[in-house]
Amino acid sequence: MAIWLRNDPHLSLSGLVDSPLVLTYVSRLPLFIHLSAICFCLGCSAIFHLFQIHSKKWNEILAKLDYGGISLLIMGSSIPPIWYNYSCAPVFWLRNFFAILIISSCMICFVITMMPSMNQPKYIKFRAIMFCILGLSAGAPMLGLLLCSEQSQLSMLEGGRAWPWALGGLVYIFGAILYALRLPERWYPKRFDLVGSSHNIFHVMVIIGAAIHFNESMKLFIDRRDKVCPIMSPSI
Repeated sequence: MAIWLRNDPHLSLSGLVDSPLVLTYVSRLPLFIHLSAICFCLGCSAIFHLFQIHSKKWNEILAKLDYGGISLLIMGSSIPPIWYNYSCAPVFWLRNFFAILIISSCMICFVITMMPSMNQPKYIKFRAIMFCILGLSAGAPMLGLLLCSEQSQLSMLEGGRAWPWALGGLVYIFGAILYALRLPERWYPKRFDLVGSSHNIFHVMVIIGAAIHFNESMKLFIDRRDKVCPIMSPSI
């Protein structure tokens, strides 16, 4: 095909390919991963609360999926900022490093959560602390944006766009802290057995945090599509 184009003076690649579209093409795969992680996490939660009374065995299995889905949600919500902010060639190595870091951490957390022994009440605080640490580790790519020397290759910090990600993380952590401390049912026993318990609040905080982060993922997608990576001129 290349030979045919070269021999025909009336045809060229510019006539076959829309060059502006090529320059501004941005993969939607990170958004798909993020949305899938949200659906999986909230889906596991809904299934657990609907079918937990089926039997003791299924209660334990679904309860582990309920908590394990949170680690996958953190992983999914971390992929878009890593992918879109570190999508230019000079910072590919940072993208790969942070992606491997967060995927490994979340999968380890998921496996630990799925272990039968971790479903015991005595490990409630341990699980909450584990999710808090995992949430904080998801902030490592944000810190990398501040310390990266290739600021022209990044797009996130322009206009103070980092704070919504921090806000979403704080919402997750706030819910986890209430869950670990069993508040407010510890102060008012039996008043929050149906609605308003720490478990309920935790899930509400997860939904709020997920909504904040996915909204920012969409903004990052649009920003990266509008901002073409700087062209590095070859050294002579």
